[in-house]
Amino acid sequence: MSNSTVSIRPEQMKALARYEETFDRYIELPDSEEDSLVFPGKYQMTLDDLYAALRNLLEKDPTAGEFGDLWFYPLSRFADAFGIPDA
Repeated sequence: MSNSTVSIRPEQMKALARYEETFDRYIELPDSEEDSLVFPGKYQMTLDDLYAALRNLLEKDPTAGEFGDLWFYPLSRFADAFGIPDA
């Protein structure tokens, strides 16, 4: 994996929030370097985004590992950039 930094724009963040794209588009797995992702702006994830994500998850039917590795864990790691408050 290269050590280059990838800047994720708000429209890309929206696609990630909606599970239209997954983080593997920007990072390689399994030995990803999530620190190479930069979010210059914030994106406020909404309930509409979550609803779209659930619909897309049902349609794409990922395995539990794919769901966690490619969407849930990276989204959780960058929760602040997506406007998701800490629990």
